[in-house]
Amino acid sequence: MKVTYVCDEQKGPGYGYLACSGESFAPGNYGLCLQRAVDKCFLSPLCEKADERWIESRTVFDVPGTLSEQGELLLPLDPRVVNLLSTQDTYRLSLITQGDKPLLAQFRIESITYSAEDSLNNAQVMAAPKTPEPVVAASEPMPEVLPCPAPKPEESAKRGKKPLLFVLASLLLLALAGFLAWFYLRQEVPPEPATVVTPLGKEAQGETAQSGEGASGQESDPLQQALPQPAPGQEDNPLEQALPKPAPGQEDNPLQQALPEPAPGQEDNPLQQTLPEPLAQPAPETSPKPSPVLSVEDQVQTFFADRERTAARAVELSQSLAHNSPSEQDAVFRLYYFAAEHGERKILLDYAACFDPARPAWGTIEKDALEAYRLYEEAKAELPEAQTRQNELKSWLEEAAKGGNAQARMWLSQLPK
Repeated sequence: MKVTYVCDEQKGPGYGYLACSGESFAPGNYGLCLQRAVDKCFLSPLCEKADERWIESRTVFDVPGTLSEQGELLLPLDPRVVNLLSTQDTYRLSLITQGDKPLLAQFRIESITYSAEDSLNNAQVMAAPKTPEPVVAASEPMPEVLPCPAPKPEESAKRGKKPLLFVLASLLLLALAGFLAWFYLRQEVPPEPATVVTPLGKEAQGETAQSGEGASGQESDPLQQALPQPAPGQEDNPLEQALPKPAPGQEDNPLQQALPEPAPGQEDNPLQQTLPEPLAQPAPETSPKPSPVLSVEDQVQTFFADRERTAARAVELSQSLAHNSPSEQDAVFRLYYFAAEHGERKILLDYAACFDPARPAWGTIEKDALEAYRLYEEAKAELPEAQTRQNELKSWLEEAAKGGNAQARMWLSQLPK
């Protein structure tokens, strides 16, 4: 069975209907069970609050079905249901008929128009949901909380003394370390040599005071004997004896004697002789800013926002995107669904594998062997591998049914003979 949501343009925003095809239908009341794939909750449309209409227990409500000119079964929906649907989720429809076996199908909504009112008072379209009675869990007695005993005064006094002893021991260790450092450094300092001053004898002082001649004074003073004799004409200024003689032409400016000779071409500007040449700095390199990387969900959202999207582009994008996490697999599943609904048969194998219980799980998509078998049957005309996949699915169902899997046994009984 194939299900498509269509907006009801005659009734306006908030109204629509589910168009079911692929089976033989008759007009009348049908039991409708709608489940959301993201959290496995069921829709209960008659709850007063909108945020309480998705519940965990299975709920079935009656809907009057009519037939279109093309033989499709039309199930009307009012704002109580339409306002709770979204284009971002996948839904599982269980249609209960007069027969023993319900009809199952999964679908997504391409476009939807919401209403500002829920019209809870309109009970003609849908009957009250059939919900099981809630099970009240037995309340367990709260455990008794025992008071903590107060600490004894002796224990509190002992606890207070421990930090004080720790502080005193730390101070004692620091004082001992300072004393050892001082004692060690005191031994390393070498003593300064003592200077011995030899006084002059009374006889030498008397001879120096009485005698004005240099020869007699030098014989009595041993320090003067060690000094070099001044040259003729420099007896009055001993500092001139230690200075070097200037070069010819520099007698009047002694500072020029200490400066180095300038290089050729720099005689007029002595500052240029000491300044280094400036180094050339390379221009900073500018690297292009990296473009932001879009996630798989954002790329799929961008694809569906484009009004010129095509099925071929959906196939190409689905094969290029990663699908490692469940959220990425759900996003790629939207591309599979879009391409398959618009006639791209080469994507049917990937689309059917999402429902095939013999294949690994795909995101939050529930396994449906009947839907996978139908898609493989549809792909046989162009894809020879579809027959192999169909045989593998049937073999898996037979093995699982033999192992006691009730769901596999039900699927196997509903496969076309």
